Amino acid sequence: QIRTEEMHRQAEYGSCGHWEYKAGGSVAMSKAAEGAGAEIFAGLDVDGDGRINKLELQRALQQVGVEASLEEVSDMMEVFDSDGDGTVDFGEFWKALVTTWFPLVSGTHRPRKRAR
Repeated sequence: QIRTEEMHRQAEYGSCGHWEYKAGGSVAMSKAAEGAGAEIFAGLDVDGDGRINKLELQRALQQVGVEASLEEVSDMMEVFDSDGDGTVDFGEFWKALVTTWFPLVSGTHRPRKRAR
């Protein structure tokens, strides 16, 4: 199968329901998990508007010792921002945790190396 890089990006990270597929059909959360996720989200959402923007994400990364350029942060936002509004709301944040972060820290998934 031949596909462009944009087609690959949409298939792998797009907002076409792929999050649910990667999460095994469900990204539902328990009340305890929702509370913990909301607490983490609130710590990232500096201005309290219910959305994480590029600068807030960049600041959060810096706080944990990750230096990322605004271009790199924009690339990250593109992956997690499934509705394309330029920010990450709590629902998108939760999907990112369930499908990306949890598998990475649990060791159940290792990202493929991307050719540059």
